[in-house]
Amino acid sequence: MAMLLPALVYSLQVRGEPLLRWEGPLAVVRFAMLAAAGALFWAGSRHFSMRRLLGFAQLRAGGSVGLASRGRLDSSGVLGLIRHPWYTGTLLLVWAGRDLDLSALATNLVLTVYVVVGTLLEERKLVAEFGDEYRAYQRRVSMLVPLKWAGTRLRGPALGGRS
Repeated sequence: MAMLLPALVYSLQVRGEPLLRWEGPLAVVRFAMLAAAGALFWAGSRHFSMRRLLGFAQLRAGGSVGLASRGRLDSSGVLGLIRHPWYTGTLLLVWAGRDLDLSALATNLVLTVYVVVGTLLEERKLVAEFGDEYRAYQRRVSMLVPLKWAGTRLRGPALGGRS
């Protein structure tokens, strides 16, 4: 992530004509995105350790700390809606963080690809750690956007969704 900082700093210095301004009704959308990001970070913090995310727990334990807290797969709370709430929150912050000009658009696209690729790599680690249990979790719960959860809610109990 540190390698992306120079590009981010440069994009903040190069300002062009905004393609999208967070004004008027879009200000409400932006606020909703930022509020959702905050809620996802808060909800995720109830399941994840910031020390583990930043690698400090692994350093202290000589690299032997697994990816899941308490050594088991947790699918409670927000993790029953999406598998990676902090990454979704990060993407919401990236896109709602400022008006979009060409440099912001390019930077946001690069950061989005970076987060998605990192998420896919983490998924591989989690499959290696939890095997079939994680594969079943992947089938039940969406990675970044709660589409599977929304689908079960929209179908309702009459069509096989949960009530």
